[in-house]
Amino acid sequence: MFFTMDEVALIDGLIATYFVADSVSESVRVRYYETHQHLQDNRTDYVDLRNIRRPFSFWLRYFMGVSNLKRIFGQSLQRRRDY
Repeated sequence: MFFTMDEVALIDGLIATYFVADSVSESVRVRYYETHQHLQDNRTDYVDLRNIRRPFSFWLRYFMGVSNLKRIFGQSLQRRRDY
């Protein structure tokens, strides 16, 4: 599964901001680092898509007032809904 450049930038930004800090458990940090690597190599799999979908589903409700982010998040999740 391939993401657009905008989607990869957005996903990587969220991963870098929220999942690689020292305050995050090592298992979570490793899991999202692997997802980050797979995104960079254009080789995402089912586990990566599941890792991406969880935080996006959570954060989507906080961006409801921001139409552009809502559109980006919504379209990304909609296209990958079968995962």
